[in-house]
Amino acid sequence: MKARFFNIALYLLLFFSGTSAAVYAEGFEAAENFRSAMTAFKEKSFYSARLLLQEIVLKDARGEFGDDAQYYLAMSYYYEGDYKTAQFEFRVLERDFPESPFVVRAAFWNGEAWFYRKSYRESIESHAKFIRKYRENILAASALYTIGYIYNEQKRYDEAVHEFARALKEYPETTAAPALTLQLGIAHFNSGEYVAARRAFETLMVKFAAADNLDAARFWLGKSYYAENKYDSALKEFSALTKDFPESPQAGEALYLAALCKYKSGALVDALALLDETIRNHPKSSVYPFARLRQAQLMSEQGNLALTLTPLLDIINNFRSHETFAPALDLMAEVRRKQGKADEAIATFEALKTEKNVTGRVRKELLRRYADLLYQESRFTAASEVYTELLHETGEEAEGATHYLLLARSQYKDGKFEAALASLVHLEKKFDDEQIRAETVFLKAEISYALGKFTESLQLYARLIKKYPGHSKVFEAEMGIGWAYFELKQYARAADNFRKILKKYKKPGDQAKTLLALGAAQYNLRDLSGALASYQRVVTAFTAEKPEAAEAQYQIAWLKFRRGAFADAEREFRVYINSGAPGRLQEARYFAALSLFQLADYKRAESELSEVYIGSATPAWLKEKALIDLAKTRMAIKDWLSSRDTYRRLVEEFPESAVRDEASYQIIALSFRVEDEKSALAGLALLGEKGKNSLWYIESLRETADYYRRKRDFTQADAYLAQMENAQKKPAEKLEVQASRAALLVEQGKDNEALQLLEKILKSEELSEATTIKAGGLLFQILEKSGKLSEGETWAHKLAERFAENAKLGDEMLLFEAKFLYLGKKTQASRDILTVLIKSREVGGRARFMLAESYQTEGDLARALDYFRQIAQKQDPATWLKARFYIGEILYAKEEFEEAAREFSRIAYAESRDDAVFEKSLYRAALCFRHIKKDKEFETFKNKLKEAFPRSIYLKELE
Repeated sequence: MKARFFNIALYLLLFFSGTSAAVYAEGFEAAENFRSAMTAFKEKSFYSARLLLQEIVLKDARGEFGDDAQYYLAMSYYYEGDYKTAQFEFRVLERDFPESPFVVRAAFWNGEAWFYRKSYRESIESHAKFIRKYRENILAASALYTIGYIYNEQKRYDEAVHEFARALKEYPETTAAPALTLQLGIAHFNSGEYVAARRAFETLMVKFAAADNLDAARFWLGKSYYAENKYDSALKEFSALTKDFPESPQAGEALYLAALCKYKSGALVDALALLDETIRNHPKSSVYPFARLRQAQLMSEQGNLALTLTPLLDIINNFRSHETFAPALDLMAEVRRKQGKADEAIATFEALKTEKNVTGRVRKELLRRYADLLYQESRFTAASEVYTELLHETGEEAEGATHYLLLARSQYKDGKFEAALASLVHLEKKFDDEQIRAETVFLKAEISYALGKFTESLQLYARLIKKYPGHSKVFEAEMGIGWAYFELKQYARAADNFRKILKKYKKPGDQAKTLLALGAAQYNLRDLSGALASYQRVVTAFTAEKPEAAEAQYQIAWLKFRRGAFADAEREFRVYINSGAPGRLQEARYFAALSLFQLADYKRAESELSEVYIGSATPAWLKEKALIDLAKTRMAIKDWLSSRDTYRRLVEEFPESAVRDEASYQIIALSFRVEDEKSALAGLALLGEKGKNSLWYIESLRETADYYRRKRDFTQADAYLAQMENAQKKPAEKLEVQASRAALLVEQGKDNEALQLLEKILKSEELSEATTIKAGGLLFQILEKSGKLSEGETWAHKLAERFAENAKLGDEMLLFEAKFLYLGKKTQASRDILTVLIKSREVGGRARFMLAESYQTEGDLARALDYFRQIAQKQDPATWLKARFYIGEILYAKEEFEEAAREFSRIAYAESRDDAVFEKSLYRAALCFRHIKKDKEFETFKNKLKEAFPRSIYLKELE
């Protein structure tokens, strides 16, 4: 509820942003930067926004947008979940801009940041201070909401009630009133004050009839009646909710509780009908497995044993980590017993029945030794069978307790958790042995953990520690608690638990295991330095603990790899490999090879990837990855034949690979590269059989056409362009291919035919802007080459008139008209057009370039220099974008990827953009983010490119 309530904050933030137009030296313009940053912020591309905001803070901190930029810089960290950094930036805002109106809001978000850092005491203190200092501010009610929410989560219900009630009393007009009223009711409900809870929920429904949480209010109203066993009233509310709010997140649980109301009222048939509706209409609801279990229980009560199995099997097959799994297995066993199929319920343990000639004490000892041996050899199924046979011999004798425990352990190791639990239940019923009971509690905890019931496992581990503090499994139990927190994603609690264990247990083996666990928790807390320190401590201080030291070494290498320190990563992986440690050897070799690839050491990378691929111990998934990267590596060293062979092997061995079509394309392209025309064409035909609408098939046709074009076999090139045209579905795409065919005619010197085709293309009503520019450019190229300047001028003038309503195309054609006038020595007429065009948002920059060039040609360098400076500083969007694009290209070439990303992001989020520049900027931005390992931003820009230019030639390079 809190997350939903505060999600509106992102949109509220943007209401306060402002703009202006101030121009600074070297093309920097704070207003344009801020607008672009806010566009990125709105699209939740916070990293891009941050790059632009940081520039304002660095270059113009005292300008008009200084405090705006500092505030939204902090908020970009906040919305990315980096709350600690956000708080630092809030402090900078307060320090550097104490009079800024943003200081008040920053104080509020600082308290929220403490909340999301799970520092609840600090959050409460921060919000309390905010309320004292800014009591009249609109956000004070929200601050009280958070305080109350924390108290509610901490089960301090009376305090929660007080804070929510106070917020509603002191801020009756707040937009948060519906959320506050709902939480007030929930706090009353949690404290068992059901009448007061209902009063709050009813107030919400009456007073805030347009609120978006009315469904939740009605749901909790029903629950409050249900808690007091007022099933008729509860059923009324649940029924109203499912009728009025069928899409509500609570609809599934409401139906389920309605079924329980019916059941508790004695209407078994109606209860089953409502459970059926729950299962049918809400298969993704969290109550689905509960509904299935209840359905099975009610069917069992009715005596429908055969029908009972269907919901139970559903749970057992699909919800093995859910809390309904064990009850379902228990009921399954009971049903099987009622059906007379006991052997299927408890599994078959009959392997040693052939030893019937051995009897008495000798047989018992033989079976025990045999079972222990099987267990030691990890043959747990066979061991369980023998332990069961042994129990038949010992019955309820004293040693039977040990045998039941051993049976349960072997069943647990074999993954037969229900059987193990059944053995432990029997053990607890039949034997009263404190030592055995302690072992039973521990084993139950382990089983719960394996089933994914982490909360239950926490309780069992804690029970062992409290009740049996001197038991040998206490260390494992304390570790189990830490790992359970870890699996619950409560990494901070897990880390704290592991630190306590480090202080308590000093044996080298215990210390090594605990440090490994602590490192894992720190890694997930993004404390990479802390994780690295923990792993290094294992490697340096506990070398005798070989398995733990080996695992720590692997993790050190992996951390280096994730940080992009590929030279260090390769060296660390090599240490792990040379240690001879079993387990992750092939993975380590693969990542070592990948590190070499990133370092451009392609020969060594090729050798290492080959070793990984041919390794007998390499799993299939790793072989596939090794083949893909091996093909890329061989391509990087220009070993085209080997690269092609590798792609072929990939397709043959992994026909279902996600990169199969791309691999097929690469095989075709590489075949052309090595002049193996026959293989390329065979690959093209095969790819076409799979799907002629495939992007890779169309790209393969383009590759084939380009091959024949390079070979000067224009007939074949044209034939494949024709196939490509046929494969395209949209008229605009077909026209683009026709423009390529016109270019092919130009290469053949068939200018007249090209002109005829281009004229036909340019007369079409389905032209895209890009094709218009391409076709127009070719047309003007031919006319310029043939010296038909007057005809070129006429065509440009005619097209300018046709596309007069299209600012971009109209100005483009005017620009060509100006060019032909200039070439025809009509300099003043050309400049008259260009002088107008310099005001154009689309071609103003190029117009200035042409003017500059014309003056430069005449030797008027002063005027030429003036125009060049205008190009650099004039805040005409298109010119500015193009200038910034060139800046970005330079930075990219210098491998200053973060600065380049800033420039390309600026272009990507600008209000106006040239398609050609925009497309390549998205591509370059994606590449930059990939280089600096910003995976989220990489995916954002790749998707933006795919959405804006679905046929972009750059997409295949980003896959």
